[in-house]
Amino acid sequence: MLSVIVVIEEGVYLKLKEMAEEKKISVASIIREILASYFRIEDNTKNYSKTKIANRRDLYGDKAYYR
Repeated sequence: MLSVIVVIEEGVYLKLKEMAEEKKISVASIIREILASYFRIEDNTKNYSKTKIANRRDLYGDKAYYR
């Protein structure tokens, strides 16, 4: 199993959060779906229903990022 930390700009995070809320899944699940599709890898995840995943907001200068 491989773990990856993804850091994205706040605007992108907010868009992904909207998509996740529509599907009733977490932002991490949306990112996982995108990466699996982009890299054409098999994803054996049975359930993306986890929605209460904590995301950390970091400020670097005048920009906010989530991870």
